[in-house]
Parts: sequence; C-alpha cells; structure tokens
Amino acid sequence: MKLYVLSKDVAVANEAQILNNLFANGLEHLHLRKPETSNDEVADLLSQIEPAYYDRIALHQFHDLAEEFGIRRLHFNTAHRKHVGQHELLKYSDAGYTLSTSVHTWGEIKGLENFNALFYSPVFDSLSKPGYAGTLTNDFKLGDNYTDRLIALGGISIDNIIQTKTMGFRAAAVLGAIWNDPSTALKNFVDLKKHLQECNSSHPRSANTILTKPY
Repeated sequence: MKLYVLSKDVAVANEAQILNNLFANGLEHLHLRKPETSNDEVADLLSQIEPAYYDRIALHQFHDLAEEFGIRRLHFNTAHRKHVGQHELLKYSDAGYTLSTSVHTWGEIKGLENFNALFYSPVFDSLSKPGYAGTLTNDFKLGDNYTDRLIALGGISIDNIIQTKTMGFRAAAVLGAIWNDPSTALKNFVDLKKHLQECNSSHPRSANTILTKPY
C-alpha cells in the first residue's frame, strides 16, 4: 500500500526544510496543495526544495510552474477538472503528464479514464476540517473495478490507515496526521511510514493484482 502526503494549504514555517527532510526519509508522493498562496510563493517554495525530489511532486495549483521546475504530475480538483474540459486534459495526458483528480461520489468516476489516480474523500471524519464527516461505513468494501486507481483521503491517521487497505484502497493520502502540528511533521511521517511498512509485510498485496494505470 502506498502513502501520499498532501501539503498544508497555507504556508508553514521552515516548510521547504521540512519537505526536504520528508523526502530524505522516504516520502515518494507529495501533493503540493496551496490554494491560499500565490504563484510566486509556490515558485519560491519549489526553488528551496532539492531538484532531485521534483519527480515526486504533484501540483494542485499553478500548473504553469510544472514546465519551469520539470514537474510531471498535475492534480485537478472537481471544479478545475470541469472547467478545463476533456480536450485539454487529453493534451496534458498525451504530453506525458501524470494526472490525478478528486472525487466525492462514486457517480463521478465514470468518464475519468484520462486520470491515473482518483482521490476519494472523505473516507473518515476529517482531521484538518472539523465537522467534515466521513462517508464510508466501517464494513465498506471497494469493487474490483475500482481498486487500481482510487486513493483514500480524509481523516486518515496511524490508527485507521490499515482499515483503508481492508476496504480495498491501494493507497492512502494524509494531511492532518502530518501537518496538524508542523513541528512534529517529520516524526509523524516516519511513524506512519514504519507502521504501514510493518502492516504491508504482514499482509502483502496479492501478486496477481495488476495496476492498469500506475501512479
């Protein structure tokens, strides 16, 4: 099971240093989500991140920065996806970009074949958005047709991340579990990664499972 980290939506003190440390300690997938900041602020943050890590970053906003920094992963929230349209998305895909998007209902999934990954949320009650309640029951199971692209998001912590694997998700994304206390972000990540590795070793993914669109 893979682990994704979403950035905090606002600037964090020493954020570039924290992110470099997360990457150095095994972070493979960072979704840089900064709706409350400017293009210049995100560019400045990226300039402080080691270039060797750019291939691990997906941009949620300011996609024009992707070419400047050699970033090949782009994320589209629901509104942005609908605004851009299928033709533009196909151009990104044909140009070699890896695309992901957000979904909040199962009905949204149809027609999203151009996307390599779909972040479904909220799975559990949100840790970063008080009052944002989870939508799945504890006994929920994904159908086989969905497991290769769906990533669980929302309220995921060290206490319940393995439950998302039991539900059938191939990956989980965390935000509040890392950033609710930025001063312990590195420890939070290392502890979560270690826990996930131990659980993956105990319950390895079936060798017969094929990811049709790796992300």
